[in-house]
Amino acid sequence: MGAAKATLDKIIQAPLNIKETRASRHWAKWKEAIKAEIQALPDNDTFELVDPPPGANVIGSMIAFRVKQNENGSVERLKARVCAQGFTQEFLKD
Repeated sequence: MGAAKATLDKIIQAPLNIKETRASRHWAKWKEAIKAEIQALPDNDTFELVDPPPGANVIGSMIAFRVKQNENGSVERLKARVCAQGFTQEFLKD
């Protein structure tokens, strides 16, 4: 049984969105990864919270998920990354 479990753990698929993440049997591990990423943002002084000026286009964000593997293909960890939705920016305006 141990070898079968190790093989299954190698083929964890990265979810495409939060809904898929919550439906995953690995939700607890994904949740830990999300919390770690969100906590890392202020810890690393990634941005400064400010009040947006009137009429500003506030850029949204999303969370991208990735399964990190080691050199032999085994799952090393589950990674979540907060990404800005820069495609909503307007050239020379935002």
